[in-house]
Amino acid sequence: MTSRAWCWHRLAHALPAGDDRIPAMLDTAHAHTHASLPQLTGGSYAVDHFLGYYALLVLS
Repeated sequence: MTSRAWCWHRLAHALPAGDDRIPAMLDTAHAHTHASLPQLTGGSYAVDHFLGYYALLVLS
Protein backbone atom coordinates (compact mmCIF):
# COMPACT_ATOMS: atom_id res chain seq x y z
CA MET A 1 0.00 0.00 0.00
CA THR A 2 2.89 2.37 0.46
CA SER A 3 3.54 2.16 -3.27
CA ARG A 4 -0.08 3.19 -3.91
CA ALA A 5 0.26 6.07 -1.48
CA TRP A 6 3.39 7.24 -3.24
CA CYS A 7 1.69 7.00 -6.65
CA TRP A 8 -1.35 9.00 -5.49
CA HIS A 9 0.93 11.61 -3.96
CA ARG A 10 2.95 11.99 -7.17
CA LEU A 11 -0.19 12.14 -9.31
CA ALA A 12 -1.68 14.86 -7.12
CA HIS A 13 1.47 16.96 -7.37
CA ALA A 14 1.64 16.51 -11.15
CA LEU A 15 -1.70 18.28 -11.62
CA PRO A 16 -1.96 22.02 -12.06
CA ALA A 17 -2.45 24.02 -8.87
CA GLY A 18 -6.11 24.39 -7.98
CA ASP A 19 -7.22 21.20 -9.73
CA ASP A 20 -10.37 19.91 -8.01
CA ARG A 21 -9.00 16.34 -7.91
CA ILE A 22 -5.97 17.15 -5.76
CA PRO A 23 -7.68 17.03 -2.32
CA ALA A 24 -9.21 13.60 -3.03
CA MET A 25 -5.89 12.27 -4.30
CA LEU A 26 -4.02 13.53 -1.24
CA ASP A 27 -6.70 12.10 1.07
CA THR A 28 -6.31 8.75 -0.67
CA ALA A 29 -2.52 8.93 -0.35
CA HIS A 30 -2.89 9.74 3.35
CA ALA A 31 -5.26 6.80 3.92
CA HIS A 32 -2.94 4.36 2.13
CA THR A 33 0.07 5.65 4.03
CA HIS A 34 -1.49 5.24 7.45
CA ALA A 35 -2.96 1.84 6.60
CA SER A 36 0.37 0.50 5.39
CA LEU A 37 2.88 1.84 7.92
CA PRO A 38 2.02 -0.79 10.57
CA GLN A 39 2.71 -3.51 7.96
CA LEU A 40 6.35 -2.52 7.47
CA THR A 41 7.81 -5.08 9.84
CA GLY A 42 7.33 -8.74 10.58
CA GLY A 43 7.05 -9.99 7.00
CA SER A 44 9.53 -11.43 4.58
CA TYR A 45 12.79 -9.64 3.84
CA ALA A 46 11.73 -8.65 0.32
CA VAL A 47 8.33 -7.33 1.37
CA ASP A 48 9.70 -5.38 4.32
CA HIS A 49 12.30 -3.65 2.16
CA PHE A 50 9.89 -2.98 -0.69
CA LEU A 51 7.31 -1.40 1.64
CA GLY A 52 9.96 0.49 3.56
CA TYR A 53 11.35 1.98 0.38
CA TYR A 54 7.98 3.36 -0.65
CA ALA A 55 7.26 4.51 2.89
CA LEU A 56 10.39 6.64 2.77
CA LEU A 57 9.34 8.05 -0.61
CA VAL A 58 5.83 8.93 0.49
CA LEU A 59 6.95 10.45 3.78
CA SER A 60 9.68 12.59 2.23
